[in-house]
Amino acid sequence: MSEMLAAVDLAEWRDRLEAMLAARRLRCSRRAADRASFAEARRRGLEARQAERLALLDREAATAEVVAGWARR
Repeated sequence: MSEMLAAVDLAEWRDRLEAMLAARRLRCSRRAADRASFAEARRRGLEARQAERLALLDREAATAEVVAGWARR
């Protein structure tokens, strides 16, 4: 009787273990997807910020050229 109970318990234990491992794999894959999503959003934000900085530098350089042209007259 105890051998049969032990076999049932072992099978139940294995099923629970497999369920826990599957849940962990799912959580890990979701976290990895979230991290990738945040990294992509951060990269895009940094690119936009850098583009704005470069545009500002271009505007400042163009303004400096105009002012220098006025000073030469």
